[in-house]
Formats: sequence, C-alpha cells, structure tokens
Amino acid sequence: MKSKRLPTQDYIGPQIKTLSILIEKKMNAQLVANGINLTGTQISILAFLYDHQKTVTQKKLN
Repeated sequence: MKSKRLPTQDYIGPQIKTLSILIEKKMNAQLVANGINLTGTQISILAFLYDHQKTVTQKKLN
C-alpha cells in the first residue's frame, strides 16, 4: 500500500529554512550597506576567535 505524502509547503521545516535564508540575506545586505564586506558567518567566526584567543582547531568551530 502506498503512503500519501503531503505537499512540501505543508511541512514547517522547509518554511523555516526559507525564512532563515531570507533573514540571512537581509542581514548580509545590511552589513554591505554599512561598509562591512563580511558575511554574518565570517563575523561569528572572527568573534569566536577573538573571544577564545588561544589555539583553535577546526573541530572546535563546528
């Protein structure tokens, strides 16, 4: 017996992902508008490195 799948738009997961992408794009656009040529992710990594000024491995960043 085949199971019926709901249309993708009925799942909240893809909607949250889409909203997250839109927010990230808006925030990155605001950074560029203010003369900051870094993405939010790059800023987060730099802030982490600044706050933890010691040897940091890639594993600790994940």
